Amino acid sequence: MWGLPSRFNPGCCAVHALVVLAGSIEIQALDVGDVLPVIRTLPAPVSITEGMRLTYHSTVATVPESAFSNWDILSDPDDYTRPSGQGYTQVDVVGITDQASALRVQAWQFYNYTGPVVPLFGSDACLVGYAGGGDWYVHPAALATIESMTGPGLTILRMPHQVGDRVFDAIRIQSEDDKSRLVTAYDLETGYLIFKSSALKGEKGITLTRLAFVGVRTLQFPWFGGSLPGWVTPGRKLRYDGYSTTTVIGSNPLVLPLTADVEILNPSDNWFLYQQTTTQGSLPGLPPTVDHRTLISGIHQLGGLCLPSAALKNLIEGQRIDFDETTGAMSEVLRVGTGANGRTSVTMKMTVGTVAWSEASYDVITGAATQLRTYDGPSPLYYTLTEVNLDELPPDIPALPSAPRLTIVHHPGDHTVTMSCLTEIGRLLTLLSSNDGCRTWTPVADCIDRRCDGQPFVYTIGSGTRSIFYRVQVR
Repeated sequence: MWGLPSRFNPGCCAVHALVVLAGSIEIQALDVGDVLPVIRTLPAPVSITEGMRLTYHSTVATVPESAFSNWDILSDPDDYTRPSGQGYTQVDVVGITDQASALRVQAWQFYNYTGPVVPLFGSDACLVGYAGGGDWYVHPAALATIESMTGPGLTILRMPHQVGDRVFDAIRIQSEDDKSRLVTAYDLETGYLIFKSSALKGEKGITLTRLAFVGVRTLQFPWFGGSLPGWVTPGRKLRYDGYSTTTVIGSNPLVLPLTADVEILNPSDNWFLYQQTTTQGSLPGLPPTVDHRTLISGIHQLGGLCLPSAALKNLIEGQRIDFDETTGAMSEVLRVGTGANGRTSVTMKMTVGTVAWSEASYDVITGAATQLRTYDGPSPLYYTLTEVNLDELPPDIPALPSAPRLTIVHHPGDHTVTMSCLTEIGRLLTLLSSNDGCRTWTPVADCIDRRCDGQPFVYTIGSGTRSIFYRVQVR
């Protein structure tokens, strides 16, 4: 999501552990690598690729304490109580390496339960975990090693699991103690988290939280396959200055200074982490509000601190970038022209109806985000506008040639695997398979050294091959 927080909710960037913020919903998770050490050495499954988005519906409700012992209420709390809040959580895969995956988690909330749905600006979080899995997915090879069991405090079952109108062949994990109950389910074929629900005892009853899988899609942005600008190096610092204005109908606007100091931490091929310190001024006599967060920016996402310069030069005014059917968010090129600093600039805007929008302007030469603006107005009684501007452009350092970017996508519906390597025409792809839990890999006979020609290559794997896993080698 573009822009800086208009609500100062805590974000997080964790390695192998995560707290998911979905509106007022908080679901905690443990390090999956401690429970399944095998994921620490596995590559990302074919179902997880850069630029894909997982979407979940999230709800929270409070029920009487007498409901604590009812496991059915965890499976489908909507059957027992109307949630007091609901929204969506979207997980974008920003980067994949042999050892790690970099995810961006964004929360959306229904303002008055039925709508409109609005992004929680400032609530986005980042997660860097094992390539083989974590809280949002687990490699199917790792799930295959989990044994079914029933015991005190823990039950593990392989069973059909219905989420909405879909029935998954899933592994369901139930755990409990005196104060909490937790149900987690993963799809055995793709490894996706498809369901998570918890019941926590509190002073006012039982708090129920729930995440339910909505779907997955692959994003398609014009800058995919590009390179990070050359100035994106460890220790690079940027500073943004501006203001935050809150307007309540019938009152004078409250205008407060807003600054953001950014330091780039450890760039990868096409994504990087950065430390952001945001300072918002307060009323006279009160201390400012300071927010420290570690965030993520990269090629395989909307917005961010920078984009490939070559792609920016090819964007045209009015060009549609993306539309998300779940949230209704529309992203497009708002304008192309001369910016406030006298240089050519491209401004992109994400709009959610009339209730929220965000804008990001980019310098075409350096690819740096020069202005970030957000409007948050879900209520007819008030709205908040933020705007910050980059103090000084980074130097124009040419980007290094992009590393080969390989994609491999599994399509369970028609039992196919699609492979492509669009950044290095002429490179050779070899499809490898494993039937021993990814310990050894063997080339597939008719998929050895297939030459990249700019078009995806589709291989049919057939049905009944659930225990076989695939990866691709490029040379």
